[in-house]
Amino acid sequence: MVLEKGKVSSRQGVLLLTFTVVVSTAVLTVPAITAAAAGRDGWICTLVVATVYGLLTALVIIKLWQRFPNKTIIEYSQIIAGPLGKVVGAAYILWFIHINSVVVREFGDFILTSFMPETPLIAFNIILLFLGAWATKSGLEVICRANEFIFPLFTLSIAGVFLLAMQEADFSNLLPVMENGIKPILRGSWAPMAWRGEIIVVSMLLPYVDDSDNVGKYLAYSVIIIGIILTFATVFTTAVIGELTKYLTFPFFELARCITIGRFIERVEALVLVMWVAGVTIKVATFFYIASLGTGQLLGLSDYRPVVLPLGLLLGVWSLELFESSIQSIQWLTEVFSFYAFVFELGIPLVLLIIAVLTKKGGQQKSG
Repeated sequence: MVLEKGKVSSRQGVLLLTFTVVVSTAVLTVPAITAAAAGRDGWICTLVVATVYGLLTALVIIKLWQRFPNKTIIEYSQIIAGPLGKVVGAAYILWFIHINSVVVREFGDFILTSFMPETPLIAFNIILLFLGAWATKSGLEVICRANEFIFPLFTLSIAGVFLLAMQEADFSNLLPVMENGIKPILRGSWAPMAWRGEIIVVSMLLPYVDDSDNVGKYLAYSVIIIGIILTFATVFTTAVIGELTKYLTFPFFELARCITIGRFIERVEALVLVMWVAGVTIKVATFFYIASLGTGQLLGLSDYRPVVLPLGLLLGVWSLELFESSIQSIQWLTEVFSFYAFVFELGIPLVLLIIAVLTKKGGQQKSG
């Protein structure tokens, strides 16, 4: 049963949307997390290891989609794994909801600590969830069109910070390269890998992409471009802030704060705020949408919209109860998120693909 009647292009639903979904949150915290493990070599974690992982995840997603071109991961997991597939589908829905609640909490913590410390956290969360619920009810086409409008603003904000940071940067902070060998780099790669793996969201969107020939190409492009942007963020943060990077909660925001050119260009952190609010709204809407769509498919509903309100309430409560502080959330992202995400981003899809190949379920119906 098709619960989503709209169609989007592969550029809208694969290239642009996955970029916004991953970069909007990763760019703020990845430099600190990689610096804590790999020091000045954090940029290698984001550029090399995480990109390889992202491309492998993309390959598995595309191979599954080629075998089940009109199904989402919630649907074809039931075809591949039988009754166990419903458990897999339910686990994915809970994972989408949980990750989204973490994002909502991150948003609230960021605004609270950086701009409006006297405002209750619940106020920020409610506003963001209201926007996410509205976009979810409007459907995939609206989310992708909103992202098309936001995307230039989002990318220009990031590029503006990089450009203005050039004057403050001391690239000798990046030397010597790999002074402590490969082990710290591998340890520091887990978080960038987990964020890159969030491209798994397209496994819920590909049946609604109308130009399938470009899907594989655009997904690979997205992974590579994300890697370049996060690498620049890590390089410039290290070059400007140095060894203090690993002690900061939102180092990219602090990078923007450091920028002062003459007496007329300062307070550039407003660019980061614009980027964060716009990008994270799209990310929350996307995860909200795929959780609602997946719930409708799992329950056999004719329309996913009736589940939007209950899921919104769950998201709101969960986002408030997850962590006691932003420090605790960063600790969770550093120590838990990576291994937890790996299971859903690559582990389960890879197992599903192997089972599908061995049991000869599905068929090569899409070129990708």
